[in-house]
Amino acid sequence: KGDVYDRMMAPTVALYNEYFGGGMGSIVFQDLRESKALAYSAMSRYANADKTGRSNYILSYIGTQSDKLPEAMSGMESLLTDMPMADANLVIAKQSIRNSIATDRITHEGVLLSYERARRLGLDYDVRRDVYDQTQNMTFGELQKFQQAKIKGQNQVILVIGSKDRLNFKELAKYGTVQQLTLKEIFGY
Repeated sequence: KGDVYDRMMAPTVALYNEYFGGGMGSIVFQDLRESKALAYSAMSRYANADKTGRSNYILSYIGTQSDKLPEAMSGMESLLTDMPMADANLVIAKQSIRNSIATDRITHEGVLLSYERARRLGLDYDVRRDVYDQTQNMTFGELQKFQQAKIKGQNQVILVIGSKDRLNFKELAKYGTVQQLTLKEIFGY
């Protein structure tokens, strides 16, 4: 759980998400899946609240094999603590944001839904305008400052779903108190 929504942070959040954990070119995906082969899928993002006064959240995900879980969790924790710099990835992230906004069209019921979402956030315009205008001149230093202030060292709730006879509970205990839940507690059945 992070800070409450602040529209001034929207461009930084958008670039951070695209650079760090958004797509196949992101740092998280490239490091955990491509370089180290620790995950089937991996992502991390700073999710903005959907209404003023509500909190933003840090959401991270690793889909991995149980025998690779300790190394995958350690890798994710390391990335969340110290975000590596990759100039080429930053350039690609900026271009991706620009292209996405330039080619995305809000049509039909999306017009009303976008308007309502903006109103819930206390906005009277499309915040993507700020994202489009401001992300192109942002530096890695700005992203790093955001990451250090909003991500690094924050309390975490970690959910591991898997067959309990295949999980290393001693390893999981390194991250805090381990509580086993039933299927009914998780999924309601």
